[in-house]
Amino acid sequence: MTAEQSPPGPRSSEEKLLAGVAHLGVLFQMVGLFVPLVILLLQRQTSRFVADHARQALGYQLVVVLVQVVLSFFLFGFFLGGFRMPMPGFTLLQFPGPARVAFFIFSAFLLAASIYGVVAAVAAFSGREFRYAFIGDLVARL
Repeated sequence: MTAEQSPPGPRSSEEKLLAGVAHLGVLFQMVGLFVPLVILLLQRQTSRFVADHARQALGYQLVVVLVQVVLSFFLFGFFLGGFRMPMPGFTLLQFPGPARVAFFIFSAFLLAASIYGVVAAVAAFSGREFRYAFIGDLVARL
């Protein structure tokens, strides 16, 4: 800890706000990646609490974006593949069956990722430390 970093203990309202906003970037999908990155770059020398939350949020959001890209390829492939399969009574306004399933999985993932980001933001707004499941310890070591 450098001399400029905040001491452990009670967190200022500014620290809590910045830490919470870093997690809320997940609500803005791809653009939201820049929120924790900017907060991390600005606060890493000033507040360990804010830097840790921003680092966690950035790692989590990178994983979310990577999963989104993979799911998008599946959704796009199932959507296009469904138009090549002959289906009786199929119109262009209907999604093919596999595309409907992929769209549901993609939507459920985005909803779950957003909810988990809000849970992390609530912890940050409360002044508590937070680690994301599965990736939290890895991100903390970086």
